[in-house]
Amino acid sequence: MDFEGNCIMKLSTHRDGQTYTYDHCTNCVCNATTNICQRKVCPPLTCSLTNQITELGECCPKCVETQETVTTCSYKGKEYKSGDNWKHNNCHKCSCLNGQIRCKAETCAKGLICPNRYKLTRLTGDCCHTCVERVMSREPVGVSDGWMSAYVMRSDMN
Repeated sequence: MDFEGNCIMKLSTHRDGQTYTYDHCTNCVCNATTNICQRKVCPPLTCSLTNQITELGECCPKCVETQETVTTCSYKGKEYKSGDNWKHNNCHKCSCLNGQIRCKAETCAKGLICPNRYKLTRLTGDCCHTCVERVMSREPVGVSDGWMSAYVMRSDMN
């Protein structure tokens, strides 16, 4: 085959002046060994990306109708919006997502061993045990020459 004056696109040869379709959105013309292509511009859509569909053989997406999604949850007499999170208790966190409540338990480290001068304890409001530093005070606590133990949370122990 003589390629002089022709265009090659996607392993296909096109004669000078021939128009052809490159894909569903692009039309081309061969002009003296140069492919000149024009891509269709799709109109902007007002629906969300999750409600858009491009049908087989079509170039531009279209909006599709969906059933209205429930965007609130009711839990123990309180209303939550989709995306809201709350603590069910110290060890369980819940969220509302499109009308469904999802709760999950906090995962605590197992076999946690604390270094010297630290004690394994569960702080008020926390689910999991953590290592806290023992701090000794020389102030009397009502007993002559008594010592008082206090616990200080260390942020670098997580």
